[in-house]
Amino acid sequence: MVSRAPNGAAFSGPTAVLLQLREIMAQKKFLVTGSTGDTGGYTVEQLVERGHAVRALAHREDDRPKRLEKMGTEVVIGDFLKFNDVRAAVERQLNAPIS
Repeated sequence: MVSRAPNGAAFSGPTAVLLQLREIMAQKKFLVTGSTGDTGGYTVEQLVERGHAVRALAHREDDRPKRLEKMGTEVVIGDFLKFNDVRAAVERQLNAPIS
């Protein structure tokens, strides 16, 4: 894996991965699937604490998505295995239709 720094320098290996992670974390909006599970829930918490806007795809309406909403997360109810549910969540995240 090769990545480029803002000054054009090329990096590979762990440095390239870190540069890519830095670029990803510079984004302000994230869509998190599996947001009501342990790993997804922790991810949402960390992103919100860092000031990012988060949309969470939750499988069903129960106490877990409500907890995410209280943190300031936008919750979309849907099934990750249903294409149209994921498409709707992504389109709303991008504010644009996907064709």
